[in-house]
Amino acid sequence: MVSRRTVLRSLGVSTVGVQGFGEFSVATASARSVAASPDSIREHRHFRFDAERSRLLQRYEYRLPDSVSALIVRSGWFDLDEVTVIETDEFVEDSFELYSTEVTGYRWTQDGTPSFELSMDYGEELLPNGLGGYSSETSVFGSQINPYPYWVTEDGADGSDVERSVLFEQDGYAGTDWLFIGPHQIAQRDVGKMTHTVVVPDDIEGTIDTESLLDVFEAGGRYLEPRLTTNNGVTAFIMNNWRTGSDSSAQVVGRDIRFTKSATSVDGISNVPTHEYIHTIYGIFGTEEMFWLREAAAEYYGYLLALHLNHGTFDRFVETVRTDRYRDIVLAETGPDNNRASTYYKGAHVLAALDGQIRARSSGENSLDDVIPTAEYDLSTYDGFVNAVTEAAGDESLSDWIDRYTQTTALPTIPVEPEQYTLGTASPDTFVVARSDSETRSQGQSTAQGESPPADSQDALDEITGGVDAESGVLLGSAGMSLLAVIAKLYEDHRSS
Repeated sequence: MVSRRTVLRSLGVSTVGVQGFGEFSVATASARSVAASPDSIREHRHFRFDAERSRLLQRYEYRLPDSVSALIVRSGWFDLDEVTVIETDEFVEDSFELYSTEVTGYRWTQDGTPSFELSMDYGEELLPNGLGGYSSETSVFGSQINPYPYWVTEDGADGSDVERSVLFEQDGYAGTDWLFIGPHQIAQRDVGKMTHTVVVPDDIEGTIDTESLLDVFEAGGRYLEPRLTTNNGVTAFIMNNWRTGSDSSAQVVGRDIRFTKSATSVDGISNVPTHEYIHTIYGIFGTEEMFWLREAAAEYYGYLLALHLNHGTFDRFVETVRTDRYRDIVLAETGPDNNRASTYYKGAHVLAALDGQIRARSSGENSLDDVIPTAEYDLSTYDGFVNAVTEAAGDESLSDWIDRYTQTTALPTIPVEPEQYTLGTASPDTFVVARSDSETRSQGQSTAQGESPPADSQDALDEITGGVDAESGVLLGSAGMSLLAVIAKLYEDHRSS
C-alpha cells in the first residue's frame, strides 16, 4: 500500500501553496454548475456526513454526451487506507499513471451512467489524526478527492475538462479542494467575477474578523498579478486552535486556506493571512537549490500586501524585511528539513534587495513583480530563475549578484525608499511612513502577531531548537526537549555570558 504522504505529494496536496485541482466553488445545499455547454461532460458531486460512523461520503456521477466513447477517472486518494470505494456503477477498476506515480482509477464500461461512491474516515477531532481533516458529533472538515477524468470522443478528440456541480445533503460549503459540513456561517465578498468566502463553524470560540480577511483577498487581487490563473475566489475555513494539534496554524491547497482562529489576525506587517494569500496566487515553485524561493516569495509579498493595506508603517516594514538572522545560512543549500525557517526571513530580505536591483537596472520599468507572477518563466531551477530575473532587469550581469546572495552567506543591503516597494499603480504617498506611539508600544508584543522575535533571543532559540516556525510559532526540532528544558538552557547560557 502506498503511504499517505507519498500519494498526497504525488497529487500536490500536502505542501503549502499547491494549486488545487477543483474548478468550482459552491455554497449552500443546492447544486450549481460551473459552466454550460450542451456537449460537455458533467460531473455531479454529492457530499454527505455520516456522523454516526464519523465518515465523509462522496459520490461522483458523470453525465456523458453521446459523442463520448471512453472515460477514465484517476485519483491517488483511492490508494489510501482511510479511503474506501463502497460502490461503483458502470465503472471497472484499473491502474493508471498520474504524474509519474501509478494510481488506482476506474474505466467506464461504455454502458449507462458511470458513478462511484467512497467514504473517508475522519474518526478524530484533531487534524493530524486523519487525512488532514477532522470530525465531531455535528461536523466534518475534509478533502474533496478531485479525481482526474480523461475522455475520448468517437471522432478522436480527447480532453480532461468537465463541468462540475455540487450537492450537499446537509448544511455545507465546498471550496476548490476542501469542504465543511455542519452548522456554520459564511461571509462573502464579490470582486469582479470572483467570490471570496470565509467559512466560520458555529463551534468557533469567540469572534472572527471576517471583513479584514476579505479585505486581504480583495486587495491581493487589486495589487498583484496571479501566477496561477483561475476564476475561483479564495475560501478560508476557520477552526479552533486546538483542532490542529501538532500541525501548522495555516495551510493552503489550491484556492483554499485553513486557519486556526489565532492565525486570522491581520495586524502588523508580518501576519499569516497575507502570507497564505500569496500562496494561493503564486503556488509553489523551486526544488533543490531553489527551494528557498517558495516561502521567501510568500513572506516578502505578504509584507508588501500588508504595507499597501496600511497594516503597519513603512518604517516597520523596513525593520521587518531587514534581518541579520540566519546570516550564516546559504539559501541555495536549504530544504524541507534543512534551515527551512531561514527561507522565510533571509529569503524575504534577499528578494527585497533583488526587487530594488531589478527596478534600478531597468530604470523603473520592471520589478520583481514582472518575474514571480509570470507563468512563462521556469522558477523551479536556478538557471530558469536567473534567466527570468536578468531578462526583467535587462542586465545579464545581475546573475553575478544572484550568485553572491543565494550561493554564499553574503547579505545584501535593502532599499529604504518607499517608491522602491510599490505594487502596480499604487503610490508610495499612501504608505504610513512614521511610527505611531501605539506601534512603538506594541513592538514588544509583535511575536504573538507573527512578527520576528528579537535577534538575540532568536539566535539562542535557533541554536537549541532549530528555529521557530514562521507561521505557527512552534519550536522546530528539539525532539524530546521540554519547554522547561529550553528555558533552563537559555538561563544557563545567560549566566555564563
